This record gives sequence, C-alpha cells and structure tokens, in this order.
Amino acid sequence: MSGMREKYRIVENDWVAHGIFETVVSAPQIAEKARPGQFLNVYIPDGPMLLPRPFSVSDVRGSNISIIYKVKGGGTALLSELAEGCEVEALGPLGTGFFDYPGSLTDLGRDHFADRKVTVFLIGGGLGIPPLLYAARAIKAARHGRAQIVAFLGYPGDPWYTKQLLNHVDKVFSASDMPGRADISGTVIDAMDAKARGYLGDRETANAPALICGPEAMMSAAAQWCAGHGLKSRVSLEARLGCGYGVCRGCSRVFKSPEGGEGPYMDYSGTKRTVKKVCVHGPVFWGDEIIWKKP
Repeated sequence: MSGMREKYRIVENDWVAHGIFETVVSAPQIAEKARPGQFLNVYIPDGPMLLPRPFSVSDVRGSNISIIYKVKGGGTALLSELAEGCEVEALGPLGTGFFDYPGSLTDLGRDHFADRKVTVFLIGGGLGIPPLLYAARAIKAARHGRAQIVAFLGYPGDPWYTKQLLNHVDKVFSASDMPGRADISGTVIDAMDAKARGYLGDRETANAPALICGPEAMMSAAAQWCAGHGLKSRVSLEARLGCGYGVCRGCSRVFKSPEGGEGPYMDYSGTKRTVKKVCVHGPVFWGDEIIWKKP
C-alpha cells in the first residue's frame, strides 16, 4: 500500500457549480508525492459510511490538495458541509497516474518526445475535467514551452470549469448538450470532429498520448476516436472501490493486455486476457487495453 493515512486540515470548502464543491486540504505529505491521475481515499468524519470515498486529485498547490466532487449521497453531503479548520482523514496518494510509464512527457531524461514539440489532447467530461488541469500544469512544467495543449471539454449544461483551464492550456473547445451554452452544441466527440483534426501531428510536431477523464461512455467514444486517428490514449477509469489499495479486489476488471495483473488466461474465444485492479494498476490505463462496458 502506498500513501499515508493522516488527519488533514481543511483550508477551503467552496461551492463551484450546481451541486458541485471543491474541498482543499493542507496535506504536505500527500502533495509532495502526488502525481496527475492519482486519487485519495477520504474518510468522512462522524458519518454512517464504513468505507472511504475515493476522489481524484484535481490539483496540487504548494502543500494543498484539491478535490472536486458532486454531492450525490450522505458522504459527499457531509464533506461539503465541513467548515474551514475542520480536520478530515485521508489516505494517499493512491494508484497509477497519467504519466506513470517510461518515456512519458514528464519522465525527464527519457521523454520519447525530448527533441520535438508535441501536441497533447486533454479530453474531459463533467467531473472528469478538473483532474486534467493538474495534468496540464505538469506538462507545462516539464516541457518548458515545447508542448501545445488542446482541451476538449464536454458538459451536461453550463461549462462550469472552462475558465479555470484557460491559463494552463493553449486552446479550449467546450461542448454542451444545451444549445448556446458552449462553443459547440453537442458532445465532446462533436467538438473533436469539428476542431481536432487541425491539431494532429505533422513533420514538426508529434502527438503525445491523449489524456481522457470522464463518464465511461464518453471515455470509450473518445478512446476509439483517438485510435481511429492514430493517437494513443491514457484513460482514467472510474470504479466502485472498497479499500482503494488492492486488498479487497472489489474493483477488479478484465483487460485485453496479457501482461501485468493476474493471468493471463484464455477467454471463451481463446484470446489472452488479464485481470487488473483499477485502484492499483490504474485508475489510468492505456486506451487500447480496456474492454469497454456495453451501455
């Protein structure tokens, strides 16, 4: 198990949009080790829930960790009501992040794109958008101006998190299912169909793996769009987590790749598969190894 379970002080707890809150805790031990795409387990104080709640790391600012979430039940309702100065227990950072592989954009000294300018697509939907800000800032810090970051964001309603990304990416295209609320009426895939082709690589610019985070149906469509246009992708899966560090096996899922995890084994068609734990081997995986759930 990685990460440290400690009590941390809440320094901000603010309303962001309808039913959506941002909680910021002073957690220097977590902030020092956190990487984009990882998550925290938060243990709600005085709540009826036995298990912790997992939250993606939305940003790290100095010694502070930010999480952004929608109030859906008793646990998140209690968390949103905690006042500044209260303490909350958390374990983290946990999981495998967007850049946790050899030769990634932040792997200094082994970056596959070290000698070229790169274009990176950030593809987010709903509550999957905030963690991409943390990833964008990490890319900017590592690449020193040699990365063009283009964000494609999809919202059900008002584009409530677009402004926050403007200072950290080179271009943002927002889509909403409510006409007139964003650049494009429709889905994030509609936005990519309309705008992304102009940013695909050429002789001078390479395309790094796209980073995808959001609802599973959206991520499936985005990963398939990327594959159809010759792009690899790193996808942040969501799952119901029990322990959050691989002991309970509650988040196990079958993947295409025969390497890593448990296996390989043969499925009914004679194809090699493997079982991986979303909380440990992920939550971020390569798009082409995921067996997408049918809607």
